[in-house]
Parts: sequence; structure tokens; C-alpha cells
Amino acid sequence: MTNIEEVEFGLPLGLQLEIHLTNNHYPPVPLDMVPVCVEAIRAINDGDPYEWLDLPKGVSYQGNHLIEAISVAESFHLDGWLEEDAWLAYEGRLLTDREEV
Repeated sequence: MTNIEEVEFGLPLGLQLEIHLTNNHYPPVPLDMVPVCVEAIRAINDGDPYEWLDLPKGVSYQGNHLIEAISVAESFHLDGWLEEDAWLAYEGRLLTDREEV
């Protein structure tokens, strides 16, 4: 399991994500999504980009209270927190999936 709670740039992961979600998105993403982003990063870095994650109360995605980890990463531009191998593996699966269609 990946240790994603490591401090980088002198800031803990949760604070990095708070800054990112509120300053790099318009409108800002509610801070209730920080734990979901942390779980998405963990899932993808652990090799499970399609893990289903619970959304906070009152939040839905395409009418559902669950969202795949990779959808969180793509929607909130979390690639900067993903291990390169995990991201490349996902992109490779995407290319393979597209080629088979």
C-alpha cells in the first residue's frame, strides 16, 4: 500500500489538495472532496483506478453516490499526486480498451 500521507514541499497531502481544489478550479471544489481525492490517489497508486469511492453526503456524480477513483483524478486534475507507473498503467489500459473497440 502506498504511503500517500508523506509531506512534500513542507505541506501535508490534505493541505496540498485543499490549496489545489480551491485555487486551481473555478468554481472552487468543496473541501468535502479532499478525503475522496486522497482515497482516489491511494487507489490508483495501489493499482486499482476503477475502485468505487463513496461521495460525501449531498454530492452525486452522474446521479450516483459512488465514483471511480480514476474519474476523481481526471475531474480534479490529480495526476501530479499519482505515481508515474500507476498513471502510465492506467493510460496503457485506456489505449488497449480503445484499440479493442
